[in-house]
Amino acid sequence: MDSFHATVFALKFHKDFVHILKASSAEENAEFSQNGRMYDIFSRYGLLYKLYNKENTDWLKPIDYHHVDEVMNAEIEDSLKYLKWEIEN
Repeated sequence: MDSFHATVFALKFHKDFVHILKASSAEENAEFSQNGRMYDIFSRYGLLYKLYNKENTDWLKPIDYHHVDEVMNAEIEDSLKYLKWEIEN
């Protein structure tokens, strides 16, 4: 897959996947490229190995969804706290 939203849904519903980064032009700044948010989510969840790499097969390893759930639940809790604070203040 090469879609940010498909990746989020795969994580939410515990689906195995491998991600293929989109090709970017040489002059494109990596920080602002379409792949930037993919690197962010994969690093936050400890899944950089799920980025397809023809040089090795690490991307074949299964995902530790226990860890993914812990991170996701913490992020959800933080988001709800923030929203509640914004509504009340």
